[in-house]
Amino acid sequence: MTFLPCRLKSTPLATSLQDVRLELAKEDAAEAAKGTTHANKMTFTTFFMTGLDLEEQQYVMARVAVLELTCLFLDVTFTSKQLR
Repeated sequence: MTFLPCRLKSTPLATSLQDVRLELAKEDAAEAAKGTTHANKMTFTTFFMTGLDLEEQQYVMARVAVLELTCLFLDVTFTSKQLR
């Protein structure tokens, strides 16, 4: 009998957020060196990183909501340190 891998299990990523930030900063520097201008003030890097920041904020908000509901259900309290 074969078992499928658990889809909920977290697997480490080969690329970190810092790696992505560094690569995008290098691309921005290369474009700036070439004198490439953008039609608007926001570069792709800024747009992309803003999206990642929003995604992280949504994740944290969802986690807090789940913890609050769980605590209400179990009638327990938690501290802000436990959210991290």
